[in-house]
Amino acid sequence: VKIYNVSAGKALPSWLSERKRRALLKENRDLRERIDLIQDFGCPTATDRIKMTPDGRSILVTGVYPPRVRCFETDQLCMKFERYVSSQVVQFQCLTDDYSKIAFLHMDRTLEFHAKYGTYYKVRIPKFGRDLAYHYPSCDMYCVGAGSDVYRVNLDQGRFMTSLTTQASDNNVCGFNPVNQLFAVGSVEATVECWDPRARKRVGLLDVGPASLKLSAMDGGGGGVPEVPEVTALRF
Repeated sequence: VKIYNVSAGKALPSWLSERKRRALLKENRDLRERIDLIQDFGCPTATDRIKMTPDGRSILVTGVYPPRVRCFETDQLCMKFERYVSSQVVQFQCLTDDYSKIAFLHMDRTLEFHAKYGTYYKVRIPKFGRDLAYHYPSCDMYCVGAGSDVYRVNLDQGRFMTSLTTQASDNNVCGFNPVNQLFAVGSVEATVECWDPRARKRVGLLDVGPASLKLSAMDGGGGGVPEVPEVTALRF
């Protein structure tokens, strides 16, 4: 039986300055290729979501039980803080480059905003949400879920804006194109709708159901009428 120690190897002293640390990493290949492990990385019962902040210095983790949020530092390889929340987190997004501003979408329809010190503001959307996306140019938070509507909350004005209405009965995921800010929504009916957030009009509709059914038939799926798959993930 072979046993591998993934954390073995050279380690940098914690008392080194950042300048000396970078110099050693530049000179020593073994130090650059070493593997660092974060201790107690996760939640006690189960971990639901995990994301890294845009600056790459922190990792945010949500899980149960009870519902909580944990922040881990990549520099120190340890947990920076832990917060308990009132309901399980469905999805979340960082609004800044670090962890100072975060938006959480909860199972009880609550859209909760956190600052560095903790909870800042809470608002409830009309129906249960499944995903959210933030539009930086307009400061609008888009939420999709049960129903055909895409709810918009303007964080600058602090109020709901006019919702977008899709052709689908329910929506699962959403996201923005970082280049042209095109907004896309994936539905339970295997369709992807693209919207222009400036004019709030649909500019395209992609039906991925037939292509998925064709791939399923090529893979030798079971007999009977095939079930149309849902769009569960969307990335630009």
